[in-house]
Amino acid sequence: MKKLILYMMALCLVTANMAQSSQYDLGNQLYQQGVYDSALTIYLAIESSDQINSDLYYNIGNCYYKTDHIAGAILYYERALKLDPSDEDIAFNLKLAQSKTIDNIESLSVIFYKKWMRAIANAWAPDVWTWLSTALLWLCAGAFAGFVLSQSPGAKRLMFYSGIIVGLCLVLSFAVAADRHRAVADSREAIIFD
Repeated sequence: MKKLILYMMALCLVTANMAQSSQYDLGNQLYQQGVYDSALTIYLAIESSDQINSDLYYNIGNCYYKTDHIAGAILYYERALKLDPSDEDIAFNLKLAQSKTIDNIESLSVIFYKKWMRAIANAWAPDVWTWLSTALLWLCAGAFAGFVLSQSPGAKRLMFYSGIIVGLCLVLSFAVAADRHRAVADSREAIIFD
């Protein structure tokens, strides 16, 4: 009965404030008021409309954590961390939620060069890697055009070697961008709910 009253109050708040603010802002207001179930309902409705980002997943994880649904919190913190791996708040909350699980499963150690590659890949979000690849593609095209259009052998040599270096960086950044996009889109991880 108490939950029904809370849902009714939340519904009244939703209809009254719909003209004044967006659904996301309303979810944030409900979260700040401590009405976590209603805020979670709004956040999940936003997610179902494909308006996802790391902040939305982070807020959903916080709602699940506040309502003691630790598995849901871990799931959404991990989704948020995939979209924004450099966010320290998400990583901290994920570790906090994982510390409340019954089974603490230790992950296998990773070889040093894989740690380095993962650190490089996680330095930026997937979209940043895509923009970097695009910029490097334009630089490579510019170096090629400079090579073709230049008259002096010294300028041709400079453009040739510049094009080679930029081309190698382009291949590396494109590979990282593709890997990061694949990691976000094709996840084979699972959270077991009770």
